[in-house]
This record gives sequence, C-alpha cells and structure tokens, in this order.
Amino acid sequence: MMLDITLTQHWESACFQLQSRKSATSGPHYSLSDILAIDNELRIGLDALSDASLETIKSLHCGTDEWELMSGYLDVVRSGGLDVPSVRRVVTENSHDSDETRQLLRLLSWFSWDSVAECCQQFIVSDQTRELCFALQVFDYHRQSPGPCLKGLLNHNDAAVAALAALLHARIGQPLNLMSNLQWLQQHCEHSLWVEFASELLLRDISDNDRQLLSDVLTDEARVGGPSSVMAAHTLASVLPIRDVSHLVHSLREGNTPNQRLGLQCSGILGIPDGIPWLIEMMAQPQYARVAGEAFYRITGLRLDQRPYEGDWPDGFEAGPNDDPDDDNVEMDEDENLPWPIQHEVAAWWEQNRSRFKSNTRYLLGFELDNEAWLRKVLVLGRQRERATAALELAIRNPTEPLFNVEEHGRRQMKKLGIKRLPSEEYRCNHIEAGPDDTTWMKYLRDSSPFKT
Repeated sequence: MMLDITLTQHWESACFQLQSRKSATSGPHYSLSDILAIDNELRIGLDALSDASLETIKSLHCGTDEWELMSGYLDVVRSGGLDVPSVRRVVTENSHDSDETRQLLRLLSWFSWDSVAECCQQFIVSDQTRELCFALQVFDYHRQSPGPCLKGLLNHNDAAVAALAALLHARIGQPLNLMSNLQWLQQHCEHSLWVEFASELLLRDISDNDRQLLSDVLTDEARVGGPSSVMAAHTLASVLPIRDVSHLVHSLREGNTPNQRLGLQCSGILGIPDGIPWLIEMMAQPQYARVAGEAFYRITGLRLDQRPYEGDWPDGFEAGPNDDPDDDNVEMDEDENLPWPIQHEVAAWWEQNRSRFKSNTRYLLGFELDNEAWLRKVLVLGRQRERATAALELAIRNPTEPLFNVEEHGRRQMKKLGIKRLPSEEYRCNHIEAGPDDTTWMKYLRDSSPFKT
C-alpha cells in the first residue's frame, strides 16, 4: 500500500510537471531557469516511475490521458535505455502527425542524443514512410543531421517525407536547393507542415522570387486566421521589410477579434515605436489590454508587472472558463499570465521617454534589435517568448547555423549555450534592464561558451 501511495505521488507530480512544461515553453512569464526547475522535478518523477512495472502503474487511479502519456514513456524505456522495437511499434501503428506519435516525440525529448541516435539511424534508412517521418522529426528536435542521405530525402515521392527533410535542412542551416519542388510541396503536403516549412525557409538565404512566394503564402495564412496564423505572422514580422510588416499589421487591425490580437502581437515582434500610440489606445479595451501591454513591453522594456503600471482585473470582464455549468465556454484565457496595464500610467511614461526611441527602428526590450550581442544576451537571460524572438533573429543573421530550440530540455540548452549557472530572478531582470553594454552577465557562462567574448 505504501508503495502505491508513493508511486501515485510521483505519478501526479510527473503529470503536473508535464502539463506545466507544455505551457511554460511558450509562456510569457517563464525563463530558462524556470524550464530547468520543471525539468528537474519531472526527471525525478519519471525516474521513480521507470523502476515500477507497467502492471503496478496500471493499478493506480489516474486519468486516461496521463496514463497513455506515462505508459508510453515506460514502454520505451528498458533499464534506462531506449527499447527500439517498442518505438517502432508505436511509429508504425500511427501517422506522423497523430497524437500518439506526438506524445512519443515529446517523451523522447528527455533522452540525450546519444541515447536516440542509433534508433534514428535505423529509421532514416527505412523504406517505411512513417519511420522516415519519425526519424526526421527526432533529428529536427535535436538539431542533428542524418548525413548524406538527407539530400536524397528532399526528392522523396511522399510529400510529408520531403517536407520534413526540407524543414530539417532549413532548421540546421544547411544549403538548400529545393525551389523546383516548392509548388509540388505546397499542393501535396499537409497544410500546417507546409506553413511551418515556409516559415523556416524564409530565415535562410533564398532567391527573391522564392522569398516572395513564401511571403505571400504566410501573409495569406495570417490574414485568414488559419491554425498556423500566429506562426506565419510572427515569422513575417521578423523577415519582411518594416514597411511591409506595417501594412500587414494595419490590415489585421481592421479585422475581427482574432486578427486584432494577432496585429497587436505582430506590432510587438516588429518592435518599432511608431505603433505605440495604438497599443496604448487598445489598453482601454479589456479583451486586448494585456496583449497590448505585452507588445508595449517587448518594444520598450518597461515591466508592467509592477506598480504603478500594473492594475487589477476589470470589473465585469470574463475570460476563459468559469464555474457556471450552463456556460459552454471552455477556451482557456490566452492572456492569463500577463499583467493588466494601467493605461494612463503607461501613457505618462511614454510621453516622458518617447524621445529615446527612433522611428522605424526595431527594438527588443528597450534596446535596438539589430545588435547580435544583445540578442545573445536575451537568448540566455530573457523569458521564453523573448528568447524565441532572439533565436529567430540570430538564425536570420547567421543562415548557416541551426535555429536554436528554446523548448529543448533545460540542461541541454545550458550545455549548448555554455551556461555554467543561472542568476536569480532579481538579477536576471537587472541584467536585462542593463541592456547590451553591460557584460557582467557573462560571469554565468563557461569559458568555452560560444557567447563568451
């Protein structure tokens, strides 16, 4: 009985950490230090569960979703290693974009590359489409190249394989000459995968004609509000000329509620101060106030989670599910972890500080974005959404280098960035607010760090 109680506690803790991590990787209030803390707690739970038999785990009273996820982990782990036949069974029984396959990919993210490399090398030379797709996705997640065979997969007769191979090419920064296949891929591969590929390829050195084609694809996706509209708009905000992004933001401003939200987000990612009056204006509308505040913060660096700029929840405003059993709304509050800005206080700050900002110049957290030293600092010390922007901008400036994965396991991120330790939250904020000229933050880096100067 005591064993079951202990396992139940580990199970519940692991399930909670899994859900926390899923939202934390793109959350507005999480930093790498927070991701690392979640990863450490999750590892403790998973290690404890991996010592128990599946029969014992089945006896626990837990929800179906959690059982499928956790049993999948236990099923592919044998004595701390990866059981390739178990992985092959899951992969061959499910499509590359099924929930089961996605769960397995999430679970394999906890393994080091050395642990999964042998399995991936077996799958990458398979004649089975599902095994090829799975291997390409794992190579992609770990930002590893499968070698010379990757070039041949670009011309595979299955569109999903060809698109995933092209996506991996773009992500790891290898030269890519796939332009003759673009139209074919657009017609035959799954839509969200095509948009993801188009987003990645735009970061790389391609011809003007191909850049125009892909830009048009993403612009259409952003304007129609498709499932990949946020990804499309965020990429465009970083890769298009300022004038073109400004036109896109203006067109989104004239649309429905989702489009206006996307316009606010794009305005923050674009980072020019010219749109700040509109952001402050939108802070008066509760449904837009918090996302407008985040965009303002991304440009100016002014933290709105502190007095006198942070306000309270507006009376009468509701967002997300509530306790009313007759209310069918089950959508989560997208801005749950963003502060409520006090409009007049923010406006007063802007009037006093607007002279610090130049028109048609991109900013990130109060400093000019076109500064690789600043981008590297944000990638290490920023919060997740800011880190994602920094990674994207660094990939644009260094098209032969892999796009850094800010959702990867925390320890592996620290290793790749050459971080020996992370600061407390207070010092993290202080270093960010000090801007690019302050180099004292480099004391957290190892001498071998690629960011050490």
